[in-house]
Amino acid sequence: MMDKKITDTGLMFPVNCSDTLKDALLESIRFYRDDGRVEITLHTERILPSQEYSLIGETIKAATSAETRVIVHADNRRINRNELENYLVLIGRQNPEYEVLSHSMFRFDRDTENLCFLANDREEETKLNNLMEGFETVLAGTGLSRMNLRVEFRQAEEESIPDIIVDNLPEPQVKKPEKEKTYARRKPEEYDEIELRDVHDQISDIRFAGEVFAAEITEIKKTKRLIQTLSVYDGTDAIIVKRFEGRV
Repeated sequence: MMDKKITDTGLMFPVNCSDTLKDALLESIRFYRDDGRVEITLHTERILPSQEYSLIGETIKAATSAETRVIVHADNRRINRNELENYLVLIGRQNPEYEVLSHSMFRFDRDTENLCFLANDREEETKLNNLMEGFETVLAGTGLSRMNLRVEFRQAEEESIPDIIVDNLPEPQVKKPEKEKTYARRKPEEYDEIELRDVHDQISDIRFAGEVFAAEITEIKKTKRLIQTLSVYDGTDAIIVKRFEGRV
């Protein structure tokens, strides 16, 4: 086992990187000559921010011109939902076969480490279940080992309603169309300014400044509306932002 910080290896990382990255210890480096691949294993105190995890692989690939796999052994595996979503997007980008998981709805309990993907039909349920074994291995490489993965079919329960016949019903009243609801615009300075690293639970009426490092547009087949998925980094942490656009 190597007792050396990754920041002491000569690799260039941003000066404002997290303490987790600065203190990350290098456990091993292996080069697989046959497939031209580098595998680096790190020991960290907690889970790395997804952007820094990605940056490590990109930095080593730039220095060696070899495909790079980064494996993290984290002492503390706790992660919030937003950062988990970031990792799902990152894994889907690096491993296209798992991209469908970044678009799936899921339930996550950070205390029990239960991650449940929700399938809309039986076909999707089978497809997601077939991905779980390989996805568990990939997810463990980010430091999120021992995650309890499962897939659940969201079956709508149909209630049996008996037919009721009522005589002499009054004429139906014509309901006036309701006015479309609008949301009052507020000035940016009226929202509390925060840093993403301070967000651990749901919060509203806030603002932050960040850079978009990944963007994706998905079309909803039924409504033809577009969902814009943006990955934003503010220098402390990253978050996924979703916007609903108009029809195609």
